[in-house]
Amino acid sequence: MEITELAALVPHLPEVICSTSYGTGALKVRGTMFCRLWGDREHAREGVEDSAVLVVYCEPAEKPQLLARHSGVVFETPHYEGYPNVLLKLADIDRELLVGFLEDSYLQKAPATLRRQLGDRSR
Repeated sequence: MEITELAALVPHLPEVICSTSYGTGALKVRGTMFCRLWGDREHAREGVEDSAVLVVYCEPAEKPQLLARHSGVVFETPHYEGYPNVLLKLADIDRELLVGFLEDSYLQKAPATLRRQLGDRSR
């Protein structure tokens, strides 16, 4: 899945742009990344070759539940332990769940003025 395809899933989120971060496709809001695709180096390092992987932000307190509830689709690697991120296997995730993760990640990084436009669902 390309970053433009991910952006097309969230046209209702204000000021989302397609960009890059760490050399891979990313979505940003006002210059701040809220998700990015893994690059070849990360796939090789972690041995994940069967799916594109998307890094998204999450509430730190919710991370254990997300990992348990969506095991296999949502995961982490040692590199992300202790950080407010989860990894999504895009080959295995359904559209509705993916949109939910994109929205939640956006709300973690969007400025308050933009969150208010969406009803400030994040706080």
